[in-house]
Amino acid sequence: MKPTVAAIAVLALAGCGAPAEDGEKSVPVRVPLAVASAATAIAIPTNPPGPYVWTHAQSARAAWYGPKDAPALLAIACEGWEKRAPRLAIVRYARADKGAEALFAIQGSKGILRLPVSATRVGDSGYVWRGELDPRDPRAEVLLGNGLKATVPGGGMIELAPLGEAATLIAECAGSAAQPEAAT
Repeated sequence: MKPTVAAIAVLALAGCGAPAEDGEKSVPVRVPLAVASAATAIAIPTNPPGPYVWTHAQSARAAWYGPKDAPALLAIACEGWEKRAPRLAIVRYARADKGAEALFAIQGSKGILRLPVSATRVGDSGYVWRGELDPRDPRAEVLLGNGLKATVPGGGMIELAPLGEAATLIAECAGSAAQPEAAT
């Protein structure tokens, strides 16, 4: 095969594939606006300068971790509490490829949590990793340990300090679940 014909064949095959989805739905991730900027490509350095701190916004039912007054590296929010069906939404602000799925490994003094996460669109900034966990799930206790190490593809490993006051978020989220009715 002549080089010109081979090059044309390669270029023709490169154009094959599924068309882009223009009407793709994005899933809203509720975090304070100061945190949302973390999903931009420029705002996610692999190892941003510290020190890192947990910030807890009780009114937003959320906590986020990262450098003070800078975009967050990780956020935990209680969603669905108003319907008495709470879920802990855990978002790792690291770039993810559209359609990607992975396990977010979180290791602490109370065990290891392997949380399934999916690439979730955050506005026009791109995709980040997001997973959900029932706050009453015994695996959620890992988040309450004395410091954590967490890793997800493309995000590197981050070491998290204990949640401190932000740990009340998990207890409050679990407490907002509908209680089964007692038999009469």
